This record gives sequence, structure tokens and C-alpha cells, in this order.
Amino acid sequence: MEPSGALDGLKSTGLTRFYRVNGLGIVEFNEHNFRAPGSKVEVIAEFQNIRVNGVPAQLEQVSDDLGRSRATLEWAGENKAYSLIAIGEGDVEQKAIVLQQIAAGVKD
Repeated sequence: MEPSGALDGLKSTGLTRFYRVNGLGIVEFNEHNFRAPGSKVEVIAEFQNIRVNGVPAQLEQVSDDLGRSRATLEWAGENKAYSLIAIGEGDVEQKAIVLQQIAAGVKD
């Protein structure tokens, strides 16, 4: 774990956690409290291509010819902005499916 977002001494508006998931790679989960003073979330409507828990979200998938891949899922709830990133070798579609399953369980 490490603090993220706006930092003020030992306080931060966010928290990032890292997990090693067999068959998936490294998964990064970030929560950013945008209700903190001075924080805001800006989204571009055209980039929203999926929904998480009923709200617009952005899913991006990238892979290369060496078998490495990255799936990124970002969305905002009532009080926080979230991002999940899975990176490593293997099928990018599988990474995207797992990230969507994880996101469905996140409650704001």
C-alpha cells in the first residue's frame, strides 16, 4: 500500500494497493477521495465505454506481440474515483473480465 492523490504531510486523498494474482499478473487498485477539499473528477464522455455498478466507466486494453498485456478500468462513485490496472503476461481479455468482476464488488 502507498498513499496517492493530494498529499498533506501524513494525510492523503487516496490509497493504492498492489496484489499479485496468479494467472493475471500485478493488479493495482487505487481509491481517490475526490470529496476532499480541492479535489474534483473530470471525465471525457467519449472515453466512457462500459459501466461499473451502473455508472459510466472507461476500460482500456493493450497488448504487444511479446505476450505482455495491460487492462485498465476507471470509474467514479459518489465519493471516490477508482482505478484497477492488471499488468503482466497473458490474455488481455481475461484481465479485463477479472477487473470488471472486482469492480462490481466495490461499494462506494
